[in-house]
Amino acid sequence: MDGNISQNALAGQFGLYYNNNNMAVVEMGDVDIVNFDVCAAIGTYGLNGCSVALVASPYAAILAHIPPRPDLTDADPNAGDNNTRVIITDFAQLYETHINFFPDGDNHIIYAVFKGDSKPLVPEHVAIIEAAF
Repeated sequence: MDGNISQNALAGQFGLYYNNNNMAVVEMGDVDIVNFDVCAAIGTYGLNGCSVALVASPYAAILAHIPPRPDLTDADPNAGDNNTRVIITDFAQLYETHINFFPDGDNHIIYAVFKGDSKPLVPEHVAIIEAAF
C-alpha cells in the first residue's frame, strides 16, 4: 500500500478497487487515463483545496488532480493558474490522442461550491478548464 494514502481514503469503492489492484491512482499534480478493458477504475485522494478534471465514457476515463499551487514556496502569484494550464494542456492532449474512447462528445463541467454558494470554489480553475474545451 502507498504510504501516502490514508485509511480514510481506502474506505468504500476507492478502497475496494485499490486493494484489488484494479485502479489507477492519480497523484496530486498528475493526469492519467484508464482504458476500462484493462483497469476497472481511476481515482484520486487527498483533494483538500485541489480541483479535479474528469472526462469519462463507458470505455475510458481521464482524470487530473490539480493543486491550487504547484509549490507552497513559489512566490509567483500566477504559479497556481500557470500550473493549472500545464495540467489541463496534458489532459486535453490525452483526450485528443484517445478521442476514440469518447465518441459521444457531450461534455459537462461540474465544480465544487462552498456552503451552497452558486460560484465555483476555485473559479480560476473552472475558467482555465472551460477555455481548454
